[in-house]
Amino acid sequence: MQRIKLFTHALSAVALVVLAACGGGSGDGTSSAPAVPPVAEAPAAATMRVSGTVTGFGSVIIQGVKYDDKTAVVRADFNPAANGIGSLADVKLGVQVEGLAKGGSLTEITVRAAFAGVVASIDTASSTFTVLRQTVTVVSDGPEPTVLEGLSGLSALGVGDVVEVHGTFDANQRLVATRVERKAPSDVSQGVLISGKLVDLDASAKTFSLNGQKVGYEAATVLPADRSLADGQWVAVYASKIPAAAGALQAQAVRIAAPEEGSTSGLGGRVAEFKSVADFVISGTRVDASAAAFELGTAADLAAGTLVYVEGKVTAGLLKASKVRVFKQSADIPATLSGSITDYVSVSSFKLRGAVVDASAASFKAGTQADLGNGAFVRVTGRVRGDVLRAESVEFSAQAPAAGAANTVKLRGEVREFDAMARTFRFLGVQLQLGTGVEYVGGTAADLANGRLVDVTATAPLPPAAAASAPATRTLNVTRVEFLPVEQPGVFVAGRVNDLQDGSFKLSGAVVSLADDTTFSGGSKADLANGVDVRVQGVWNAATKTLAARKVDIRKPTDRPAGIVLAGVITDFESKASFRIGGQLVDASTATLQGGTAADLVNGVPVEGNGVVELVGGAPVAKLTALRFLR
Repeated sequence: MQRIKLFTHALSAVALVVLAACGGGSGDGTSSAPAVPPVAEAPAAATMRVSGTVTGFGSVIIQGVKYDDKTAVVRADFNPAANGIGSLADVKLGVQVEGLAKGGSLTEITVRAAFAGVVASIDTASSTFTVLRQTVTVVSDGPEPTVLEGLSGLSALGVGDVVEVHGTFDANQRLVATRVERKAPSDVSQGVLISGKLVDLDASAKTFSLNGQKVGYEAATVLPADRSLADGQWVAVYASKIPAAAGALQAQAVRIAAPEEGSTSGLGGRVAEFKSVADFVISGTRVDASAAAFELGTAADLAAGTLVYVEGKVTAGLLKASKVRVFKQSADIPATLSGSITDYVSVSSFKLRGAVVDASAASFKAGTQADLGNGAFVRVTGRVRGDVLRAESVEFSAQAPAAGAANTVKLRGEVREFDAMARTFRFLGVQLQLGTGVEYVGGTAADLANGRLVDVTATAPLPPAAAASAPATRTLNVTRVEFLPVEQPGVFVAGRVNDLQDGSFKLSGAVVSLADDTTFSGGSKADLANGVDVRVQGVWNAATKTLAARKVDIRKPTDRPAGIVLAGVITDFESKASFRIGGQLVDASTATLQGGTAADLVNGVPVEGNGVVELVGGAPVAKLTALRFLR
């Protein structure tokens, strides 16, 4: 859950394909899908500036190039004059980012949106809407379809809705959205932002225009501090208030797009201005690709509006490209997610690193649909369709992420393929071996049978060094089995309310039903609105395909804890002071624990925590003040 305000200027535009902790190739697609370009490893010794769209999770992959993100300092740049440290939870599918990579690892990631404000008009026929006179185009196909959160489609958006938009500009200076997130109505109090090409600069009156919106900058901080505003620059503008209908937007901060002189850079986005192969503009940076090598296309494919990634060196403000990758079809930028499943409701509704996945039509490897569940470690490849990633392939891995020689893992699932003679069974795509001296709770060894729901504690020894790079198929050694009742109320789903009706709403791809006995915290049923941030606990009804809500936790912007909120499955556990949630390194040594004890902190357990991110030895660590077990 994002808790840091996002300022962003859509002047970044490389498509990040990201974050795969256990990395790898591009994955299996369906037989009808076009071939997927292989994922490239980042140059080991290179230091470069990169920018683009987040299109996956596991390690950070920027436009087909994979970078490690474990030591990256994340900044969510809403107001550029007040930039704070965020967490990897701020790096979402479809957001625009800028980063600094050294030796194949990202040391910095800055999340930059383009617009934030109130929707003024909607044209479903042209798939566009406007915010502060700026036009946004929503695309459903092609190499970079728009990711939606808090709405199922453009038809669900309404005039007056508050939105945050990420994307890149086309030749008509319209923002082609890579992500649209509907916010709670009260979120507009955090301020508004717009981006675009500066025109009509009046240095005396301290005003300029962005696509018809007049901006006053007399009281604004201009960044970088050594640059002055001029016509033709691409800028981002933050203001604390929405202007009157015909008034100027009074800026508190203006950021100028300025490529770092002498830097090696990777830059992606749509060609906003095109004169020739030797002279075109992407995200405010002028590019010369006359000597570049082309991939997935040729120089003849370059034109205004073409989506590209360019790599080269910046000299005198000009990026001299050595490589250009041209994206023309949906297969060119696949969405690839790797990690442990959270928010599992059904095969058509679960999350990986905060992205909603529908795997109902996917092919499966090393497991089946029945193995899906919270804690399962999977790699998904698919295509974004609105607010859901439609999975084409799902591959299970028995690699419960291990940091030590015998890491403890805790998993919940339904016993499958039970073999009493071999003392083995499976679930979540994992092979489990019953050792000697297993502790049984709520039953005995004789109660083990296919279909029983159990909590299992096991150890995951590291494979031999020679097999370290091979796909993980090793067996987990079971030390404890707890038998659970068949009916489990512990389905937890978080996100933004969509399609609110009198007795139901949609959340993360699932329909949530409300009853008279549904309890609310942080507010009441009257506080529900499209875009409101909630966490729901309930029971999944497979027959009606609805989540019957037992409790709804409403999280208003004014009630949110300071800092960040992380939700996900524990991985890489070493101690209470060192483990990861959603890829983010966490220290919970001083946190208040709710719903469990320190002994329950093991790999595979779903949790939610809040706190602040601090730099410890130069590395970002989330110092949690509270941690809740989601069981």
